[in-house]
Amino acid sequence: MTGFVQGKEMEELYSNCYLYCLPSDIEGMPISLLEAMSYGKNCLVSNIPENATVVENMATVFEKSNVDDLKSKLEKCLNGTGRKESNDISKFILKKYNWDNVVKRTEKLYYATNKKEGKIKNDN
Repeated sequence: MTGFVQGKEMEELYSNCYLYCLPSDIEGMPISLLEAMSYGKNCLVSNIPENATVVENMATVFEKSNVDDLKSKLEKCLNGTGRKESNDISKFILKKYNWDNVVKRTEKLYYATNKKEGKIKNDN
């Protein structure tokens, strides 16, 4: 396997892969999954909430720790069954996890919470 990869080499790997697979049983926020989807790559992920929440209906999902289900779904993905359009995947994930939107939502929540608690008198 590749070992630790970053920079241009990582960009080449994402750009040229046919399928990204994340068979995790435990994840936090799967940044590598976000990256693969930002490149428009079809993804195969375990059905843990951390993965399922990210991909919604834009990836193929298999039952975690179920090798037979993983094998079956992997075969379908490699045969092209149920593939999503790369442009659709990229647009979906870039909209859902856009940092500008995340900052705006966080700021809005911050001000609303502080205003409610009386820490802010007005919105200026």
